[in-house]
Amino acid sequence: MSPLARRGRMILLILVTIIVTERLIQHGIALHVLGWEGVGWRKTLRVCGELLLAGYVWWCGDRIWKWLFCIQSLVNGAVRLYLIAKMIQMAWLIGKLAKMPATVNLMALASAFGPEILLASMHVVAAVAVVCLPSVRAFLAYQQREAHWKKESIDNVEKWLASVRARPQYERLTLDLLRSLDGPRLLDVIRDHILLTTDGEYDAIAKLSPGHQMIYAISQLEAEVNNGGFHQYFWNTRGKFIFMVVEGYRQLRHEQNLRLALKSIESFFGEEAEQANFQTDRLDELLDKYQEARENSRLPDLDKEPLASCEDELIAYAQAHLSEFVTR
Repeated sequence: MSPLARRGRMILLILVTIIVTERLIQHGIALHVLGWEGVGWRKTLRVCGELLLAGYVWWCGDRIWKWLFCIQSLVNGAVRLYLIAKMIQMAWLIGKLAKMPATVNLMALASAFGPEILLASMHVVAAVAVVCLPSVRAFLAYQQREAHWKKESIDNVEKWLASVRARPQYERLTLDLLRSLDGPRLLDVIRDHILLTTDGEYDAIAKLSPGHQMIYAISQLEAEVNNGGFHQYFWNTRGKFIFMVVEGYRQLRHEQNLRLALKSIESFFGEEAEQANFQTDRLDELLDKYQEARENSRLPDLDKEPLASCEDELIAYAQAHLSEFVTR
C-alpha cells in the first residue's frame, strides 16, 4: 500500500469511527430517554445491523456500494444540517422576541446545536472526502485491487483444481500407458503423478529422476513467470527449485531460458536478505508485503525479456525417455 493510500485509510477510519460513534450515542440517548420498552429490541438490532453492514461495505464491499453509502451519507448530513439551520433560525427569532441579549442568544444556540452541527457535518465531510481527497480515493482503489487480486487468485486455483480433477489420475505409470498417450496428455499425466506422489514437496521431488525434476521445475517456473513474473516465482517458491530449472534447461539446451534463469538466480540471492523482511504468513498483510517486495526487487526487470515455452522440448524428452517415468 502506498503512503498516499495509507493516509487515506487513516482519514476514512477516523471519519467512519466518528459517524459510528454518533449513531451509537443517538441510540444510547433514545434508550436513556424512552427506556428499553420505548425503543424496543427490534430497533436496537436494526441499528447494530446497519453499523455492521456499513463497516463491511466500507472495508470489504464493491466500489458501487461504497458510492451508494457515500451518497446516503451526503444526503443524510445535508438534510440534517438544513433542519438544524431552520431550528436555529426559529430559536434565534424566539430569543429576539424574548429580548435576550445577542451574545447570550448565540451562546445558547451554540450550546444547544453545536454538537449536532458537528456530527451532521461529519457525514458531509466523509462523503466529500471520498469524492475529492486523493488519499481516500487511493485507498479505495487499493481496496478494489486487493479484492480483485484475491478473487482472481481463488478463481485461478479453482480452475486449475477443476482441470486436474477432470483428468484421470493414475497411481502407477506403465510403459504401455505412457506409449498410449499423445504429447500434451503425456506431459499432463507425468506432472499430475509427480504432484500426486510428492505434494510438491522439495525433499520428495529431489529424490526423483532428473527427468521428473526437470518437468516439474520448468513447468512450475513457466506457470509462475507467465502469471506474475520472476518475482512472483521466487516469492512463492523461495527459489527452492531454481537449480533444477537450470539443470533442465541445460539438458534441453535452451540457451535463452538458461540465461534468464541464471540472471534470476543472481538477482534473487543478491537481495534475498532484504526480500525476507517482506515475507509474512498473515493473509491480510500478504498483498501489501508482496507489492512492497516487488517494488524493492530487481527481478521484475527480467520480465522485459519473454520466457520462451519449453512445452514441446519437454514432450520430446518424455517421449524419448518413457522408461524413466515408469513407476517401479
